[in-house]
Amino acid sequence: MDRYGSIVNSGETGYLTPTALANASVQYKLGRATFGVIVNNLLDTIKRDNSYGWPFYAVGYYLPYGRQGWVEFSYHFGDT
Repeated sequence: MDRYGSIVNSGETGYLTPTALANASVQYKLGRATFGVIVNNLLDTIKRDNSYGWPFYAVGYYLPYGRQGWVEFSYHFGDT
């Protein structure tokens, strides 16, 4: 979990409230194979800033992406 404090809005007329982003990952090992799932921004939190116009997010502080996920598979060839 990452917490971001309050920052000045793009119009410099006030502050954006603090926000938090939750990320999660899990892995399962089965013999030489490993399976994993990674999710960034688990709660799909996007900090919107309508104070100045496009783009509607605080450039340089937050990313405008919503939830992102990956599936990972790895296999170990060899002795150990």
